[in-house]
Amino acid sequence: MLRGPRLTEEEKGRVLAHHRDGRSNRWIARELKRSEHAVRNVLMKKFSSKRVSVETKGILRPSTIRKLLNSSKLAKWIKRKPSPAIKPHHKVARAAFAAKFLSKTRIWRRIVVVRYRKFAVDLDPSTWDEKLVFAFTLAGTGYILARSTLRQDIEYPKIEVNPDAMIAWPGVCQLSFQPTARGSGKQGKEYTPPKATPGQDRHRPTSPDQRNPRSTAQPYIGAASRNIPAAV
Repeated sequence: MLRGPRLTEEEKGRVLAHHRDGRSNRWIARELKRSEHAVRNVLMKKFSSKRVSVETKGILRPSTIRKLLNSSKLAKWIKRKPSPAIKPHHKVARAAFAAKFLSKTRIWRRIVVVRYRKFAVDLDPSTWDEKLVFAFTLAGTGYILARSTLRQDIEYPKIEVNPDAMIAWPGVCQLSFQPTARGSGKQGKEYTPPKATPGQDRHRPTSPDQRNPRSTAQPYIGAASRNIPAAV
């Protein structure tokens, strides 16, 4: 891993001075234009065998200090494992689980895969397909934020956004395209810039020849349909 130049003695003194003044590590790093890790490394107490030998004025050699620590019952050495190993039988079990639920099209018909985008929207919830079970997921995370059935009212995920912005979820299922939305702040055309309307995303071309020719849905729903798994 690439590292920056070492801190000079002057920079170390400035770090210690700011730390005594009650400044945070992030503030010190921003003031010195260095990384927060470098600042934290200066403030961290060093307990190496060589440093302990220097503190004891050479009475104990570093090798003697290491022997005392290894023979002590108070010190414990723990090796942390990042994750359990995936064995071949784990892969076989995963493949069997996926094959079992991949063939159950009855379940996949009721699942909506969604991806959020910002734009102005005025959608009537009464036009949604009542046969669907809505499962809202945040793009890229896989966490289910809210779900709803016919016996409950539609629940929306809570997400902190700009009060003047709109956030909406276009849903795609096996049967049809279902628009789902959740607004935040002021809604309506008078509060929304023209470029924020559906199909006028400034970062995405909107002409028919530039969009995905396989997408037959509306422009803002087509963006979500291109990332839908084949099983849906």
